Amino acid sequence: MYFFTSTILNWQNLLRDDKAKDIIINSLGYLSYSKQAAIHGFVIMPNHIHLLITVLEPNKYDTVTNGFIRFTAHEFKKFIKENYPEKLKEYISTQADRDFHFWERRPYNIKVESEKIAWQKLDYTETQYIIVQKKGD
Repeated sequence: MYFFTSTILNWQNLLRDDKAKDIIINSLGYLSYSKQAAIHGFVIMPNHIHLLITVLEPNKYDTVTNGFIRFTAHEFKKFIKENYPEKLKEYISTQADRDFHFWERRPYNIKVESEKIAWQKLDYTETQYIIVQKKGD
């Protein structure tokens, strides 16, 4: 089990929009449905996400999480093109390997070594959700 955090490029508030949140939720649903991962908890903030995740195939953590990041980035590009085309320029990549960049490189991962830590991370995600709901984000 890992606690995974990934941030939108330059901390932009891309995930404030419910349709962008749906991209995340649907992608997590696919990982669960396809039995690639168990999603124990998550929170979507306006500019980053936290997940408590277990990848179900041994030695596939990077494959699954990198695939999640790539797929959601592709979907964000389509979403922005359709709904906010003027904002697409904010995500133009300076990297040679891609035209657009939606997630910061190097997501934060920590291995959850105990049940106590797992519950702390779940409590943290729930607390973050409550804070965002109270702010109206």
